[in-house]
Amino acid sequence: MHLDLWKMAAYYIYFLRFGLVDSVERNAQWKTYDGLHWHCEPWDMDIALGNNNQGQITFRPPLTRTTQLGNGSYAYSGSAKQYGTLRGNWIWNALESWSEWYNDILPAVAAALTKAGLTYDNINYMFDKEYVYKWSESIYNLGGHFKYIETLT
Repeated sequence: MHLDLWKMAAYYIYFLRFGLVDSVERNAQWKTYDGLHWHCEPWDMDIALGNNNQGQITFRPPLTRTTQLGNGSYAYSGSAKQYGTLRGNWIWNALESWSEWYNDILPAVAAALTKAGLTYDNINYMFDKEYVYKWSESIYNLGGHFKYIETLT
């Protein structure tokens, strides 16, 4: 009753499609605009599209909250499986185990996002053409320098 399930579904699809591995538990902002209905909004989306905190491509699609890495840790921060159950954020665990969420809400929101233009081809075009050409190389690389290089020196 107090979760905006449609916005939660959009956020869920968004973090899975873009591999936002630290935006599920740590970097999600819980918000309400009416004081009654809550949803997540993204924040600090620097760990995306396969990148890890060191700026290396570590994660390969497809990713789910239960995807394990070679060292036994989980790709998505805050997800941990112990004794056969997924631990972590209980809200996402509850939504993932709810059949109406998987069978009705997620497919409807995914279809709406696709119809609105969130497609593989459009995403590639935005990153490979629009985004790359609108940022100068010095500005684009400066953020990475401060986060990944300067912190190690």
